[in-house]
Parts: sequence; C-alpha cells; structure tokens
Amino acid sequence: MNSNFPAPFGTCPALRAAIVPRWAIIKMARTQSVAEHSFNVAMITRAILSNFIKDQLDDNAIIVKALDHDWKDEIYTGDIPSPAKPVNIPLAQEDRIIKLADVIEAYIFAYQNCIDTLVVRVWVIKGLQEQINSWAVALGIENIWLFICNIGGIDE
Repeated sequence: MNSNFPAPFGTCPALRAAIVPRWAIIKMARTQSVAEHSFNVAMITRAILSNFIKDQLDDNAIIVKALDHDWKDEIYTGDIPSPAKPVNIPLAQEDRIIKLADVIEAYIFAYQNCIDTLVVRVWVIKGLQEQINSWAVALGIENIWLFICNIGGIDE
C-alpha cells in the first residue's frame, strides 16, 4: 500500500490511532487517543450486547466493527466531538449498538475529564445525554442511565 501521508507507522496508517488525539477543540484534564476510545467503545459494545440485546447477533463481528468504527477518517483528521455531529440513526441494529456505545464512551470521558468553560461543558454533556437517549430509544433499551453510572463510576 502506497501513501503520500508521512506517518510514523509507515504503510500501516491504522496504527496511527494510538497517537491521534480526540477532543482536540475542548479542554480535557487528560488526552485520549482514537485507539483508547475505540477500545473503550468495543468494551461498552460488548457490555450492551450482553446486558440489553437479546437478538441472535454475531457479537464478535460487532465488537470487531466497534474497534474499527473511528479508524477510517479520524486517523488522518482527528475527531469531532459527538455533540457537533449530526444524529443519523443507522438502519442496521449492530450500527445502532456501536453508535450508542460510542456516545456513552464520549459521555463518560467528557463527564470525568472536561475542564473547559461551563458553557462548553454543559453543551458537551447535554448534547451527549440527548444523543444517548435517542440511541437507547432506537434500540428499545430502558435503564440506560443506571448502566452508564455503573460502568462509568458516575453518581447521578
């Protein structure tokens, strides 16, 4: 594979995910890479599948897809905070599950680490809460906030 992009990992740009930061436009107490985020999304996807989804799905394939969910554009461009992205509900159930896990992961990280102005913090947290509620409704999941508080160590 040839690339004109000078990456420190040569011809394997997917490995760049370990050095590409998320939350570049919002001040956080610590940095997070696309690789860390993708791993967390995969683990949250696994938890959603085992706790809420009763359908016969290929859990392993969905978890692998969750690992890859941000590795196409974001390894080159960085990431855009979820509240700034349009909410388009995908038709495939596995994509909905991954998107819910994606937004839950962003919410937990932002809740624990956002040190930006109060206006930005409220915008990020409220936007993520609204998206989580939309995805949970789309999947028919109830009690999602108890689940989030448990996995994120959040007291709400």
